[in-house]
Amino acid sequence: MILEILKAAITGATSPDEAVKNIQKSLGGCEIYIPVRDISTRNRQISDMFNGRNHAEVCRKYSISLRTLYRVIN
Repeated sequence: MILEILKAAITGATSPDEAVKNIQKSLGGCEIYIPVRDISTRNRQISDMFNGRNHAEVCRKYSISLRTLYRVIN
């Protein structure tokens, strides 16, 4: 149902601002969970990239904390 509402709001819009206003009119006040992405894929990529010394680079690339990095690799 939400997908159809979003499609209708975006399809009829002539600008991004209008699309946002249409979505607000249709779904204003509702809470919608939109997952960032598949975590298992991200975690596999993090594990593949991490070499034991490049923690700052990995954390920066994936916008994660050092704590999250160590949680993923352990």
